[in-house]
Amino acid sequence: MHHGAGRVSGPPSGEQVELRHGPWSAVAVEVGGALRALEHDGAPLLDGYPAGEMARGGRGQPLLPWPNRLAEGRYRFGGRAIEAPVNERSTGSAIHGLTRWTSWRVAERGPSRCAME
Repeated sequence: MHHGAGRVSGPPSGEQVELRHGPWSAVAVEVGGALRALEHDGAPLLDGYPAGEMARGGRGQPLLPWPNRLAEGRYRFGGRAIEAPVNERSTGSAIHGLTRWTSWRVAERGPSRCAME
């Protein structure tokens, strides 16, 4: 499977960063900088998704810079009028931010933490 520039094979959500700390475990992923899984003592705390799938419905994704819908894809930031792509045609809105499907990079990592950028 091909995913993104220069990336061949692997899960569709990209690099998987497994994290553990005591009874806690989590999996952060490259696509969308999402949290794919979060568990405490083996019990899931997030409605996540398997490694072989992509996120559906914004699961675990940071919805940046807005979490809902922008009417006609328009917003103002830093005094500038900006238009985002309309990707929910039924309402004529831009939905759930700009970063959902971008590839994030693991900037820092350790056994129990990571920083995505």
